[in-house]
Amino acid sequence: MASYPAHVAVATTKGPEDVPNIPAPPLQNHGFNLRPPLRIAILEADVPLAQTSADYGSYGGVFTSLLHNAADASKIPRESLELSGWDVVNADGKPEGEEEKKGGMYDWTRRRGYPRLDDLDAMHKDIVYEYPPDVDHLGLSGTCQVQGMYRPAKLITVQGHPEFTEKIMRELLAARHKQGIFSDELFGDAQRRAGDQHDGVVVAQAFLKMLKE
Repeated sequence: MASYPAHVAVATTKGPEDVPNIPAPPLQNHGFNLRPPLRIAILEADVPLAQTSADYGSYGGVFTSLLHNAADASKIPRESLELSGWDVVNADGKPEGEEEKKGGMYDWTRRRGYPRLDDLDAMHKDIVYEYPPDVDHLGLSGTCQVQGMYRPAKLITVQGHPEFTEKIMRELLAARHKQGIFSDELFGDAQRRAGDQHDGVVVAQAFLKMLKE
């Protein structure tokens, strides 16, 4: 007896009296993902520099690339992610390309099963001084004791930049050195370390894991 995928309708030209009483085959997945897509809204609070903009279009594009790479590493089909970029600075909070988009806003994730934040690019002038209650502490550095936090099925945050690639990092370093934000010494040290191990994709895998909890 042949079995049919759940989405296939079988028709017959026989009359009702001629149709045998055959039980319907069990529903089967047949390789199709029957779950709804994971909808993620990417809030764009800045505009990338020229080369990054040329490569990705926007920070929405940067994070889309990161999350797609994380999906590949986690063996999650890219088509199961529904990503939308929202320019919250220049476009009155409307998503890119559409008037509306169903999406789950979430706070940008350690605990058992989550990565340590040992190898993550960081470049910021802001410091979070203390943790809120009831969160797991994800990491610290010599200059900032609060580097990330996690609450199961609720939030995951990192102070560093998992979305930065070496190319993005070097462009930002050069721009801030030119602006006088970074001294020659700091710039030289950062340039030497820009190509070091970077666990951005591992951290993005943790983002996806948390969103599926």
